[in-house]
Amino acid sequence: VRAIRVLLENMAGGARRLGSEWPELKAMLDGIDQSRERMGICLDTAHVWGAGHAFSNAVDVDRTLDALDNAIGLDRVFVIHANDSKALQGSHRDLHEHIGKGLLGEKTFVALFKDPRLQHCAVILETPKDDPSADMRNLAILRRLC
Repeated sequence: VRAIRVLLENMAGGARRLGSEWPELKAMLDGIDQSRERMGICLDTAHVWGAGHAFSNAVDVDRTLDALDNAIGLDRVFVIHANDSKALQGSHRDLHEHIGKGLLGEKTFVALFKDPRLQHCAVILETPKDDPSADMRNLAILRRLC
């Protein structure tokens, strides 16, 4: 029998929101009984940026993933919410944008999806739905970048 896994998503931060810093997510995971088997992380790319983590080029993506790996373990990241961001870095705002049209840019997604430590992750496109073809355009961009 396979157990259901619950994922905590990182947040952009601000106000009273927890989960924008890796130690906060780790503390939440550690506080849940059987968290190793039943709990994991969903990494939202726009939230990483909004929380203030460096994430707009290959070097920054690598450093941010290293910090997440050291705090929690990248083996506990099971899903990536792929979205660019309209918000400024560290603004604590959650403003999703089409892939390559925001402040993260295509180079962030190239670095993210080429990192072998995340090859086990499912990817969910979480971009604006401003017209019926938006998902197909964003998906085509992600496929090209992979």
